[in-house]
Amino acid sequence: MENITNYKGDIGVACVMADLTKHGISVALPIAGHLPFDIIAINNCGELSRLSVKFITKRKNGTLHVPLKTMSYNSSGPNSKSIDWNKVDAFAIYCIDNNKCYYVDSSYLINLKSEFVIRIDPPKKMSNSKIINWSTSFENIDSLFSKLSGVPYQSQTDS
Repeated sequence: MENITNYKGDIGVACVMADLTKHGISVALPIAGHLPFDIIAINNCGELSRLSVKFITKRKNGTLHVPLKTMSYNSSGPNSKSIDWNKVDAFAIYCIDNNKCYYVDSSYLINLKSEFVIRIDPPKKMSNSKIINWSTSFENIDSLFSKLSGVPYQSQTDS
């Protein structure tokens, strides 16, 4: 039986590649399948960003729950590993429900334990005690490269 998770991963990688390319970012794919990242994004200054791609579906409450683990499959079944943040610069998250990509720098994720939540839809009830990671905060591809050089990067399509 074929694993549907592999197909979802392939769809996520393809959609992130298309989104990066639309924004003037070059893309390289690693040959080895055992690396902790799925894509290498390269800006027009030659800076690299190693991206781990996640295919996520929106939950009924309007959020994306992004697991902070990598999944792989072999003849023994699924294997889960924690992310090594020294080997991944950011997550590229593809949401099939709205066909959008979100880019989350590892600095947002490094101190979290199990998952990162992004909110797409407004909550039914607002809480003052809870920090909301709005999806619009993670649509900017330029954030993938600003931490590398210390100056904000602007993609080729920005004016």
